[in-house]
This record gives sequence, structure tokens and C-alpha cells, in this order.
Amino acid sequence: MESPKGIILLGLRGSGKSTVGPLVAGARGVAFVDLDPVTLRHAGGSNVAEIVDARGWESFRACEREALGQVLEQPPCVLALGGGTPT
Repeated sequence: MESPKGIILLGLRGSGKSTVGPLVAGARGVAFVDLDPVTLRHAGGSNVAEIVDARGWESFRACEREALGQVLEQPPCVLALGGGTPT
């Protein structure tokens, strides 16, 4: 059997990535990862506004890039990016 490949879900904030992602992951037999909570843990904050207010958008995006790199090093999964990740 071929090993599963990862899927990255990209869309605007509130478009349903976090709703559809677990369904797709379950159907494919892989984990679902939402990048937003991973980024928050990496940044040491409880919400985006808190981090941005304290450190600015540039710092938040740097934490998001690092979190994304960390997730991409893991086994294949269904990954929901944050709405602003592509920026």
C-alpha cells in the first residue's frame, strides 16, 4: 500500500478548513493539524491579538513560519493553514 501524502488546506478565515480538515484526515487515516494552535503554542500566547499587540505582526508571522516548518517535518497529515498564513 502506498504511504499517505499530506494535504494542505488553504482558505480565508472562517471558510471551513478546521471543520472539513478532520473529516478529510479521518477518511485518509492521517492526523489533522490546525496551524493556528500550533503557532500560539510556539509564540507562547493564548490568542493572536495578544501576540500581535505585544510583539507586532512581523513577530507573529515569524512564529507562524517556524510552526509551519515544524509541522511539515512531521509525518503526512491534513494541515489547515491560518487564514493569513500565505501572506
